[in-house]
Amino acid sequence: MYIPRYGNLDFSRSSKEIVLDLIYLSNRVTLYPNRTSLGTPTELDTRPGVAWDENTIIAAKTDNNADPSDDVTGTYPYHRLSFSEAGLRRLPESFAGLTVWEILPAINEAYHLNLTEADIANDQIPVSGLIVLKASKGSFVWQGKSNINVGDFLLNTVELDCFKEYAA
Repeated sequence: MYIPRYGNLDFSRSSKEIVLDLIYLSNRVTLYPNRTSLGTPTELDTRPGVAWDENTIIAAKTDNNADPSDDVTGTYPYHRLSFSEAGLRRLPESFAGLTVWEILPAINEAYHLNLTEADIANDQIPVSGLIVLKASKGSFVWQGKSNINVGDFLLNTVELDCFKEYAA
């Protein structure tokens, strides 16, 4: 999936692998998934008006079993992504009455993601067909919320607004 500033990132990987890429892109520090333990992400939006500013800080510790002197412990700022940046807008079928966690496989398949229960709040989906996807505070990669329309339609009313009827 293409994300401005970061280019193409593979969001079908684990959250840990993605956050280590985001840390690298912000700090130019390489941390390896199999040797790194992560703390809890903390919001750090010092400049809310800057769209691509680092908005999160996380502690990380690497464990090099072969040479403990190579162990690194640090705190790294990075930019956690919002669902709207990922373009989550529509699902083709209705999921009224289910919970968001129950439809995670459908969201992941539709958008080539690897969202887990740790990433998303488990809200009930209303009959209206509008899913509000909210990131969990502890999500490594995601923040904020996004509305996803559901149902079998091709265009919504905003997209059709440019078509006007004219007298014959």
